Amino acid sequence: MDQKSIDKRVGILDWGIIFSFLIMLVIIYIPLNIWAEEEKYKKDSRNRMEIISNAEEFYKEITGSYTTDGKELFFIVDAAIDSTIADSLFFGEQNIFYGDKPYKVNISKGFLNRADTTFSIGVKRKKNIIDTIYTVKMTNPELNSFDTIYVNTNDIENIKQDSLFNEIINFSETNYSENFTDYLSKKYKLTSNLLNCPLTDEPYQLQINYDDPEEVFFKVKSPVPNDYKERRFLFFSFESGDHGFIEDKRKSWSAK
Repeated sequence: MDQKSIDKRVGILDWGIIFSFLIMLVIIYIPLNIWAEEEKYKKDSRNRMEIISNAEEFYKEITGSYTTDGKELFFIVDAAIDSTIADSLFFGEQNIFYGDKPYKVNISKGFLNRADTTFSIGVKRKKNIIDTIYTVKMTNPELNSFDTIYVNTNDIENIKQDSLFNEIINFSETNYSENFTDYLSKKYKLTSNLLNCPLTDEPYQLQINYDDPEEVFFKVKSPVPNDYKERRFLFFSFESGDHGFIEDKRKSWSAK
């Protein structure tokens, strides 16, 4: 066999190795991407169902009943949140208009704080605190003497009003870090797109169970069937899996 034939065969072998390597990459890479996409849609869908379920509980709290009208649900709850932000006196029995229809609502004083933390994405943050620590002399009538206590800025005014307060002996500044969750920077509105499944754009199934009049509860279910599939790149398929449901505030996927 001459050198030219040998070089040709080596070239073919090299290209075969490269082609096989590319095929192997495709076989590994494409399924990984599809699995990641499946999980992304499932996570987004379940998050939307949680939002709907939470909104229903707030709706029931302020109106006394559930609703299967998603647009009405989001409008009333969002309007209640906006009204309490705009008017600090917007609590107790109030009216909210949805179109020309008035809805009687009853807003508790803690409603806004709970709604703010529910319909937002908590962001972990850290802040530096500069505080003043006071050394305070207090009368001890039982021992007919004085005690020394240490008080920070938040409490000093109350201590000074105490009948046992004697004097501030000393004070000093201190620095420390405090971790907290910020719920204000990533608040979101209850927009109508959240009522539809991100995969199929079909509306979620909203149901109210009246089997027991004493225990009426709400259920939101994904419209995607468990056997849902889409063909990808001829040889691969996207499978949605079970997106689940939330019934009476219990998530079906939490038990798995």
